[in-house]
Amino acid sequence: MRNASFFILLMLLLPSCVTRSKYNQVLDSIHSKGKQKVKLEKQLEALKLENENLRDSAERI
Repeated sequence: MRNASFFILLMLLLPSCVTRSKYNQVLDSIHSKGKQKVKLEKQLEALKLENENLRDSAERI
């Protein structure tokens, strides 16, 4: 009887563990995409600044 109740409890808890794992994967994915977005935005700003500097240099010449 003890084994049966343990098995039933295990079957009830297992889907929540799987769901929690999937939820954590989604959160990690969102977090990494957010970090990537910030990195790309910084690169874009650096390129804009470089473009502006090159334009100023070209105007002086």
